Amino acid sequence: MFRPLFTGSGLDAVVRCLGAATLPRVEERSRDEAAALAGVAEHGEILRPGGLPANLDDWLRAVFAASPEPGHRGVHFETSFKVSFKGDPKVMSGAYGTVYAPHVTGGTPDVFAFWVSFYDETGAKRERPLVSLRLGDLKTGAGQAAGTLPPPEESWQLRYYAIAVLLWLSWPTSTDLDSCEVAWFTRDYDAELVAEPELAPSQREHCWRITSVSLTEDLLLESVKTLQELTERLTSRPVEQWNVGPHCASCRGFSACPAQRSPIERLGVELGTGISAANIGRVRAAIEAARRLVEQGDRVVDLYVQRHGEVETRPGYTLRRERRQTREVTRLALPVLRESYPEKYAAMVRETASVGRIAEAMGEAKPGALTEAVLDKLRAVPGALTESHSFTLRERRDRTE
Repeated sequence: MFRPLFTGSGLDAVVRCLGAATLPRVEERSRDEAAALAGVAEHGEILRPGGLPANLDDWLRAVFAASPEPGHRGVHFETSFKVSFKGDPKVMSGAYGTVYAPHVTGGTPDVFAFWVSFYDETGAKRERPLVSLRLGDLKTGAGQAAGTLPPPEESWQLRYYAIAVLLWLSWPTSTDLDSCEVAWFTRDYDAELVAEPELAPSQREHCWRITSVSLTEDLLLESVKTLQELTERLTSRPVEQWNVGPHCASCRGFSACPAQRSPIERLGVELGTGISAANIGRVRAAIEAARRLVEQGDRVVDLYVQRHGEVETRPGYTLRRERRQTREVTRLALPVLRESYPEKYAAMVRETASVGRIAEAMGEAKPGALTEAVLDKLRAVPGALTESHSFTLRERRDRTE
């Protein structure tokens, strides 16, 4: 018996770098068992009939909600597939912890809904049934936390799951494809914070965001060919193709990779010998790798604080996410300010107007009630005032004693 040649969840890494398929899985850091168990519990709570949040369930079931004619439909949770792309692709459902041939692959989509239509809109029976599919994968942490979750249109994991389900539904040999949509289901921590700012993250009602894309039949057929070629390469000859890039930082085989060392270590080694024409390219590559590592670290820290609320970073200091409001007074506001505040107009407007200048002209050290009254006038004019908000990490000294 063999382990799968590759799994759906690991396919993005293999497509980017064939060498990743040959590496043992290595955990770069100590595993956060509490976070892992929380993710498993959250999946178990949601991925069951009646457990999906309403917006996720509605999105899935829309695949057959508008199809009243007789047909076959279903919603499936965490169904495992074993798929062989050796020659003609073949699929069967079932556990894939062990497989019976070295070319068999495996994957488990979190949830999918399908519709098979046997009759056309006139009521005539089709020569070949028509298949529609919607498939979602729930992300509670790993890729989202590392900032490495690809857009759904670029995800080979989602593409693999869709192909596995469609093959199971006899596509493309015996059924035609009507539509195929795939999506990430991700926690929207910013929406949760806006809705319930006074509660700790663990106490807030979860909000789930759907990021979806339609996959065309041409793309899926081309993807099947790619997976057939990938299977052939991985099973017929040794693979030693290492592709170093931004994706390396999230690779689970990073520590075992012969093409990698810590970017900080590489940068230190190169700088230690001095800059020259011989190594300036390597120095530049190491700098870019180190920068990507720092950016990834920022994303991980930001998501941690989103989930857990403010945390102590050192004695007397806490790290928290703060909401930042941006308000821009545009040129469309100038006629309103000139007409409504002729005596204060010169103080409000220099080259342009701003909320700060309006507050100063109204005699307020910082925007208060008088400034808000002016802004209310501007809000009545479309485009005169643009308002948005974002969240940023701030380390603050705890002044409570």
